[in-house]
Amino acid sequence: MYNRKFLVSCLCALLGATTPVKSQNRPSPFLKNVSLAVYSVVAADKGRCTIDLKALNTAIDLVANQSTKPKLINEREHHERGQELVDKASEAGRKFDAARTDAEMAMAKKAWDEAIEASSKYSAAPSLLLVLDVFELKSGGCVGDVSASVTAMLKQSEMISTGQVISHPHEVIWRSGSLLITPSNLFSREVIETSKNMLKSFVNDWTLSQQK
Repeated sequence: MYNRKFLVSCLCALLGATTPVKSQNRPSPFLKNVSLAVYSVVAADKGRCTIDLKALNTAIDLVANQSTKPKLINEREHHERGQELVDKASEAGRKFDAARTDAEMAMAKKAWDEAIEASSKYSAAPSLLLVLDVFELKSGGCVGDVSASVTAMLKQSEMISTGQVISHPHEVIWRSGSLLITPSNLFSREVIETSKNMLKSFVNDWTLSQQK
């Protein structure tokens, strides 16, 4: 197993500057018709290489709120709306149970099926995860490994090699990353700016994907 911190330190010594790996003009068939993504942020916090988490979350929320297509929401919003759809599906099920005539049952069953489908699709919306790994350099500088990925939930599948059923397989449908090397006094600001641009990059790639 490679030591990631050692590898990053070697890169820092070689590069000595910001080395972004950007997502630019990358349409993807997997992003087409995606209307919603649920975003979350995981950030490390190390000594002098501290990230201002309040400023980071504020910046990410601002970018997300500016995007209407696709719609980007946080996990709390997703949970609240998801519960509303579950309740709606439950209510539709009760109406189906209460139906008496064939016509009433047919209409109620259709409404119930639609409510279940809407709830299922919403709960399985792609997730956008932003991960910020932090490393301190002996020289006094900071390294930020900033990565973003969008993961989609798939239908039940199985392993080719063993036939083992996987109930909820996932697939990464978009990713981007940047390696930042900066003085500690600039680190938090650079990480936040890079994170914002990464989110904007996803929106740009999504837009390009709708044109294909």
